[in-house]
Amino acid sequence: LLEMSINLSELTKGYFNPTLGELSDTWTYEIKEGGIKSQRFSPYCLKGNDPSINDIQDAMESIVPYESLRNVIELNKDESTVKFNKYNNIDKVTLSLGAIAKGFAVELAKKELESYNTVLSISGGTSSSYTIGKNPNPERDYWLIGLASPYKSGFDPTAMLSVKFDNTYTLSVSGDYESSYYIEENGKKIIRHHILNPFTGYPENNVRVLSVWSDTESGVLDGLSTALFNMPNSDEMLDTIYRVEEFYNMDIELFYEVEANQEKKKIDLYMTKDFKDIVYQYNTAYFNGVSVIDDINEGLEK
Repeated sequence: LLEMSINLSELTKGYFNPTLGELSDTWTYEIKEGGIKSQRFSPYCLKGNDPSINDIQDAMESIVPYESLRNVIELNKDESTVKFNKYNNIDKVTLSLGAIAKGFAVELAKKELESYNTVLSISGGTSSSYTIGKNPNPERDYWLIGLASPYKSGFDPTAMLSVKFDNTYTLSVSGDYESSYYIEENGKKIIRHHILNPFTGYPENNVRVLSVWSDTESGVLDGLSTALFNMPNSDEMLDTIYRVEEFYNMDIELFYEVEANQEKKKIDLYMTKDFKDIVYQYNTAYFNGVSVIDDINEGLEK
């Protein structure tokens, strides 16, 4: 798990970082106090207050740059040991593996269970899932997965964008609709959520929901979706996906939702062509438009 975390930090150029534990702890109290768990799929939770700038800056000092991770977290694969070295005379560096551990656990469960040669459906919380084989439901031999819209509340299936998978798949989803609160700046609501940018110390609001899909490596996808959520534009997202695909010898599809109009609660969709081909849209009147990346190697097409 530590090796995968370091690899992903290097492949994402630091947008995924396993050493932001101090920063995460700084925000945890504010997120829990600001948000209401029962309203996690509502447009916004309660109004809250950010941690102090000084606290955020202090916590960021203990984040190890991705270029230095292998010096600080020294792995010995032959002896199955890990040595934690001092970083820059910082008193405390705290690991945070919540952005990758669920997917990693799902992958371990899959490897353990697939030898039974039976249909599998494994879920890691609400953000990572894995299936092997066709759905045994006599009325439906495919899997139907709902991706939440940030402007719909509850678990009404018509309030989600439903995605159809015919066979084996693994999926990871990152979104700002859980464990969140909002602040107001210049009359606009700004969502504060649990996905933190290691470079700024704050949650980003570039996208509302982001998902990556492949047929293997749930742990990789779990960490990757977190990293992509922090990136400022699609070019960086696609470049990062290329590197991860090449390193792990896998194909990855991308889907994300961007807020188009906050007052009218409108969402724009962006997705790769293969992702588009498996989407079933039951009730998408709340979407403002759809932009399809026809080929991930060709970039975005409006």
